[in-house]
Amino acid sequence: MAPFGDCDAFLYHVKTEAAERVGPYGLHPGGAYWGYDEPADEGDDGDAMDDSAAEEPASAPATDAAGDGGGGDGEIAGTNVQELGVDEADIVKTDGERLIAIDGNTLRHVDIADVDPIVTDAMSLGEGWDYELFLHDGRALVLGNGGSFEHTPVDETFDAEADFAGDTSMPIGSQWLPAAELIEIDLSDPSDLRVVATLQIEGSYLSARQVGDTVRLALSTSPQELPWVAPQSRAGEELATETNREVIARSTYADWTPSFRLTTDDGSTSGDLIRCDRINHPADFSGFDVVSVVDVDLAEGLAAFVSDDTVGVLASGDSIYSSLDRFYVATSRWLAPERFTDDMAVVGFDESFTSLHAFEFVADEPARYLASGTVQGQLLNQFSLDEHRGFLRVLTTHGENWDTGEPSETVLTVLEEQGDRLVAVGEVGGLGRGEQLYSARLLGDVGFAVTFRQVDPFYVLDLSDPTAPAVTGELKIPGFSTYLHPLDENRVLGVGQSATDQGQTTGLKVSIFDVSDPARPLETAQWTMPYGWSPAEYDHHAFQIVGSTVLLPVYDGEFGRYGAVALDVSDGVREIGWIEHDAEVGSAMPAECRTIEASVWPEDSEPFWIAQEMPVHLCSSDAIVPGDCERYPAEEMVFWGEETAMREALDRIDASESDIISWCYPRYDDGEEIVRIVVVDGVIYSVSRRTIQATSLDTLTPLAATAL
Repeated sequence: MAPFGDCDAFLYHVKTEAAERVGPYGLHPGGAYWGYDEPADEGDDGDAMDDSAAEEPASAPATDAAGDGGGGDGEIAGTNVQELGVDEADIVKTDGERLIAIDGNTLRHVDIADVDPIVTDAMSLGEGWDYELFLHDGRALVLGNGGSFEHTPVDETFDAEADFAGDTSMPIGSQWLPAAELIEIDLSDPSDLRVVATLQIEGSYLSARQVGDTVRLALSTSPQELPWVAPQSRAGEELATETNREVIARSTYADWTPSFRLTTDDGSTSGDLIRCDRINHPADFSGFDVVSVVDVDLAEGLAAFVSDDTVGVLASGDSIYSSLDRFYVATSRWLAPERFTDDMAVVGFDESFTSLHAFEFVADEPARYLASGTVQGQLLNQFSLDEHRGFLRVLTTHGENWDTGEPSETVLTVLEEQGDRLVAVGEVGGLGRGEQLYSARLLGDVGFAVTFRQVDPFYVLDLSDPTAPAVTGELKIPGFSTYLHPLDENRVLGVGQSATDQGQTTGLKVSIFDVSDPARPLETAQWTMPYGWSPAEYDHHAFQIVGSTVLLPVYDGEFGRYGAVALDVSDGVREIGWIEHDAEVGSAMPAECRTIEASVWPEDSEPFWIAQEMPVHLCSSDAIVPGDCERYPAEEMVFWGEETAMREALDRIDASESDIISWCYPRYDDGEEIVRIVVVDGVIYSVSRRTIQATSLDTLTPLAATAL
């Protein structure tokens, strides 16, 4: 892989590839028919830029066991992360004095300086989703999806629909595109949170990591704004394809790459996110998506954002992994045109490959592309990747567990940077034949993997020689672990599900594995909760450990209650006690509300259906917490959303023009599921969607709680 020399070289490449792949309905999805391409032959130049493309003339078209600290007196146990020193964005962050929590699209500032949690302010983040944040020196950097970005058409003089004569058609796509959002919030006045800058980028936010003051994030952008046409019948498909080729021919650099808009108190700036010579591409076609790696200096803030520092790869993006000095983006491979039959059926679709792109991660320096490589199979999640002593270790699964002829298996591959290539130097396979990978943890010279179909093979891997990784031990037990956490050099904790010998799950299980003898791993202790589960099974940020105390949010299916369990894992695993939120403290939180000022409603709003289950909240304009709002019974407010009925409803609830009205869709759980746990100075702060509760770490005695 290598950067394009200039914009003409970039456009020549994408237009040539797109013209070969475009059809009567455009490029699908994300720029082409989804699939995988065969990897380069062992003797090829791998992902290096092919010679023909390079010669085109310019004119040619480890693990932080306690998150942020230990959690004892004077310490903080915050976000549970994969690598020590590499922070991960999350929905709850604390600096010991305050706790910032995101629920959906609402951000709240909670003062915890005097133990009791006090909500001092709340603000809406907009209409987006998947919001998470970093906290740094009195400011929050929020990252998420859901913005909109206005895009200039391919060619304002070109009307694809009008040019598509002879068959009724419709353009595919929109001028308003999805955008990733970065929002910088000043927390210096806890009672008056203020947005100081926003950065919108065309595309979707994938994930981010922080090392020192530098946040590095990855985004994926598809060229979906191109004004494709679509035929109304098969007779028009050939003409539609030719028209779509003309769309490609007239496209510009901005049609294939992301733009950005930065807004601060001083105004706004916009432009191309990536310079032409900062985009890289593999010799083997990897699609038309662009993965952008963006740097933000938290010390300087978004106002100091420099788009010239952004680097990109012409490929799709899936998983992100970061060590202290490397940032990896994993992408899926694509099918070449010859892999399709005339009716677009896929030839040889049973094989899958994952491409990996490495970037340098040096705090306070711009991102720099380093190398790319390919492995067979698909990743499970970020824990399928790990870097140690300059080698990248990758666990992938390929095949299907139902295929008895060629059953699935999990393979560990070791890659080394050699020039601009990630080259396989070692491999061990055969893990979990006929099964799927359920969890992985790679730590220094050892690794652990769990596969499952009916029983749980727990594998121990010797990674000390990168050229000859080996399976040293295997343990088969009922059930499986979906999250693995090292306790010390001889013990690994697993969180997952117990199961019968036939593979039927029976409830939450926490296991302790003794790996002191790599050839004979043993399950030395277990704790189970029949019919239970924990969000930590699928979200490692929900897991918390302080010293030898594990804190797990759980749902007890046997008794139908949410809470958190405290487990002592100093010697085996023993239940210490239970944390449960007081149902009388938290207010009933709706799943989604439509809010508008009474002064402009209903004239300036669209009517919508009000169901019987939808409560109405009438709030003063300066309301911060639910106690400042009056809730009206849903049964009094049932009507079709017509203007007359809405006006009658306004009169009925005696709303003034300065009031805020929210019509709220119901939440079908009680909102008491604990989603995060942090520990500050010996106090446990458990966060649900309704409540933040402070509990003594020593005694598990509730100290205080506040409604959200």
